[in-house]
Amino acid sequence: MVRRRCAWSGAGAFLLALGSVVPAQESARFVADLGDPERSEAAERALLQLGPKAVPALQDQLDGWDTSTPHDVDRMRAVLRVIDLLGETALPLGPTLSALGKRDRGPLLDEVCDVRASLVPYAREERWHEQFHKRATAATPTTRAAAMATFVRFAARGGVNNRDDAAAMRSLLAQDEIYAREVAAEALAGLGDEQAIDLLRARLLDRTRRPKGWDQLRHNGFVVPLDDQFRWRASEALIRLAPDDVRSAVGHANRALLHPHRSVRIEALQALARFGPAAEDAIPELLQLAQRDDEQLATEALKLLGMAGRGVGEHLAAIEALQQRTKGPVERLAHSLAARLRAMGFEPRPVAAPPPGDAALAGAVSSLTDVTTDEADAAAARVLAAGDAAWPSLVDRLRNEADKVPDRVLHLLGQLGPTRTGEERDELRHALALAGGDAWQSTMMGYFTSGEGMRRVHREVYGELTIGGAKDPAALAAYLTDDNAAVRLAAARALAARRSAVAAGDDARLE
Repeated sequence: MVRRRCAWSGAGAFLLALGSVVPAQESARFVADLGDPERSEAAERALLQLGPKAVPALQDQLDGWDTSTPHDVDRMRAVLRVIDLLGETALPLGPTLSALGKRDRGPLLDEVCDVRASLVPYAREERWHEQFHKRATAATPTTRAAAMATFVRFAARGGVNNRDDAAAMRSLLAQDEIYAREVAAEALAGLGDEQAIDLLRARLLDRTRRPKGWDQLRHNGFVVPLDDQFRWRASEALIRLAPDDVRSAVGHANRALLHPHRSVRIEALQALARFGPAAEDAIPELLQLAQRDDEQLATEALKLLGMAGRGVGEHLAAIEALQQRTKGPVERLAHSLAARLRAMGFEPRPVAAPPPGDAALAGAVSSLTDVTTDEADAAAARVLAAGDAAWPSLVDRLRNEADKVPDRVLHLLGQLGPTRTGEERDELRHALALAGGDAWQSTMMGYFTSGEGMRRVHREVYGELTIGGAKDPAALAAYLTDDNAAVRLAAARALAARRSAVAAGDDARLE
């Protein structure tokens, strides 16, 4: 008996060892295909199927991090994509990713930091600010916005607690805070909380509402809009909770639109076909797919639009536009669907024409310089006469050119500013106060580099925006004691202009 038990134990140990070797061998084989143009996607999906068993092989790849050739870059990018898709399963890889984010300045630094943020709050990193500093200083002016957004995401996701409490996660989902809502969706799917199905569906159907905090990041005083991965992650959560429920139609549509693997996008459309008329929930996403260059996906999307009921009729103009594509299945399906919709009584909605003169006005704003010529003076006069219509283009020039913007643009902003809202004037004053440097701010962090600072014109316009459209002598006199000299100067000039108008009997200037 004893010998048999020992013999069986030896065989069992061998089988257990073999069981651990097989996944390791599979992982190594799949990892070898990562980055290959033809085989990488299949290998990535196979590693995802292995789940935690793929983590050791991915760890080996991170340990041997190499981006020395284009193929190596593609392979490491695929490794990062798999880790991101594994999510919480890949939490053992968090420390290695953190170390890479702090030391590597290679071509995938942005991706490393983004994926590390996806593992928060599962794999926490208390000293993430070191990673933030590394990426912020390594970024160029054109990529710093993405770097800053990543770290706002990092901090927001890291602030989520009580992930095992379904009620708390539903509450967090309802709060709709940017980035934090990603974690809420992931947690609810992991908890199998069926009460979240309708909540996720309702939020995904609301495609226009922005989350709280979308406007927290500012560059030189101007809002840099933030977006998160909620639509994709919430869709994945919805599918996980209710894969065959018609309420997950919008989830399958977003998977077809947003998933990084093309084969998964195709499968999502095939799954959506089972829902029949419930595809109406997915009309906007299906239209986007139909307008893309991938003919197979566009064709399947148009077939589904044909099943989606009368709601498609509102988009007849977009469907008819698809008939202009190169001859093929997309053009034929679009023609057939458009004809059917017209037979049902639908007419394409007219496209609103741009207001006359917009292009000419935009051209006048773009031509503004500090060089004194008849043409430049005429352009400035045209912009000033346009009033509020010229404001957005003037602000865009300041936002895009910062301290290099011509003084003439700033003076025009000061002249038009009194008619704008207090919020608009405050935003512009903030931008002027930060002139000369490179300033990034959010509710969680900031990044500043010094510059030459405000010029005289910045101070003058700042003062004009502060007093706004004040005309009453008492209101203007109150500004004469302001702590800011530029504000006092603007008030004194306004009072002097008022006295001149009174002396001349010019009632129009007094109003």
